[in-house]
Amino acid sequence: MACEPTPKGGGVLDSGADADAGDDAVGPASSGDDGATSGVSATSGGSATASGDGNDSDGDGDSATVGPITADGDDDNDGDGGSTGGGTPAACLDVGWDDSLAVFEAMAQSAQNTYWYTGRTGGHGFDSQFCTYETTVEVTEGVVTRRAFTIVGTPQGVLEEDCEVEPFEETGAAINETSNGFDLPAATMETKYAGCCDLLALEPAEDYMTSFEVDEGGIVSHCCAVHANCADTCGAEAGGFFGFTLLTFNWGESPQ
Repeated sequence: MACEPTPKGGGVLDSGADADAGDDAVGPASSGDDGATSGVSATSGGSATASGDGNDSDGDGDSATVGPITADGDDDNDGDGGSTGGGTPAACLDVGWDDSLAVFEAMAQSAQNTYWYTGRTGGHGFDSQFCTYETTVEVTEGVVTRRAFTIVGTPQGVLEEDCEVEPFEETGAAINETSNGFDLPAATMETKYAGCCDLLALEPAEDYMTSFEVDEGGIVSHCCAVHANCADTCGAEAGGFFGFTLLTFNWGESPQ
């Protein structure tokens, strides 16, 4: 499933491949593939509308405390996003979104809402090969504090200095300022959960295919929606929020 805009050059997600040179990428042009060990998965057509962008990808950390997340993209609970009146759409309940959210909120309290996650892009393109890239996002006490973009694999015969884009690291106000077509935006998990439910509840339901998966710890690892009856690069969005696949998710501070 295609869940995010196509990386520059038509690259495809390498969400689960090893970092060795020449590894095949998995899936079509975005992060719609399962890049994390999944304990539960579900697919759905969606059955209710949830609006609001749910996309705090600017790293401003507006979800510094862990509180109830309404399924309307309003992850800071200030009432300015969405029209569901605080109710959770049936499409989200049906796939266990609320159960996963409850696990995250409980664990976040214990971990001071500090965690880090990774995602991969690149790999083989449709008509050429790309380097494999990994984006690491760090969240400290509910605030996005660091985003790092690294090269973790190259096609056979290609040196890192010949890759399409260069590695970078961002902290503080600079987070999400760099965009090279292969990087993944930094956002809190609260934002990802809210945006995920928006995607799952897109209407009319028959126009979309959705998928939702969690890792072995119960945390969402994959969420996306695609336009039905579409042959390629069909990722859907809800108020500007696209789907995602996490390669890893870890509580605590990143070892960097």
